[in-house]
Amino acid sequence: MSCGESCCSPDTLKRSQAHVLSPRRLPRLRSSEARLLTSTQSGEEALRTIRLATLFRLGLPLAHFPVELLRSAPGWDHAFARTISDLEGAGVRPEDIDQAGASPQLQDVLTIWRALDQSAGPSWTTQRIYLEAALVLEQRPEVWPFPGPVLAGAASDLSAAEARFIRALPQATIGVLAGRPVRRLYIERMEKLLGSEASAAIEKTTAPRAAQNERDLLASYLFEPPLILADPKRPRSDGPDGTVDLEEHMGLDTELEATADWVARQVANGIPLEEMAVLVPTLDPFVGLSRIALAGCPGTTANSRCMLRMDCH
Repeated sequence: MSCGESCCSPDTLKRSQAHVLSPRRLPRLRSSEARLLTSTQSGEEALRTIRLATLFRLGLPLAHFPVELLRSAPGWDHAFARTISDLEGAGVRPEDIDQAGASPQLQDVLTIWRALDQSAGPSWTTQRIYLEAALVLEQRPEVWPFPGPVLAGAASDLSAAEARFIRALPQATIGVLAGRPVRRLYIERMEKLLGSEASAAIEKTTAPRAAQNERDLLASYLFEPPLILADPKRPRSDGPDGTVDLEEHMGLDTELEATADWVARQVANGIPLEEMAVLVPTLDPFVGLSRIALAGCPGTTANSRCMLRMDCH
């Protein structure tokens, strides 16, 4: 899955990509301002903490949590928002849980959850949309609007609600973006979500093997288990060859500057923009902050810009 935006001068764009990539320059912002911009959410997810704070002020009939504590102590709105979102991602609805046998804490979660749903009305989170769509397709697959076979992609962080939606798609072939390293817990989870065929494919699939340079070795063995890494027959590095650099930075700001410097060096060395990629561990805040840092890369000409493609798996 690709995420982020591309930023480059129009004359560097291939005609076949002109409809996908658009030139754009982002102003440099101070780190604090950038963090505010990149931490925002969209949809109903962004409104949950606001709705919960309002519900706490209005008062709810709770069995365990003191309402005054929820009103006065910071963080409770975020905590309940995360908890309810996690339950939705697990494919659970309040009516699926037996409130009679639940603990007082769980009863309060269900009470708050129902009040939150009532406050939101027809505004649903992404995970609930997946779940409700799956329920409809399971009962009436003919309402699926697209004829013919479907290729559905599934990443390693697939939620139960997403998996149920994918399984409900008519004539669907599931393409799994396997996570590495392949741990037993991960295989068992994917089997429960997508079935034994998917888990067997993940277990048997290995990363492509190449050993032309250090970059190939890194791509082939970076996330492999110790048993494979210790194999005396596997290819090993003959020493630094310029394809891999290891750096350590004091913090996020210096790491972002180093990223911009690296992109600028590749541009200066004639590397095509469409062949560059900056990989980030998480979307927030790295994508937005890196995009801002690359708005004007050091070492490039005054009229050139740098492209950033974020591949987040």
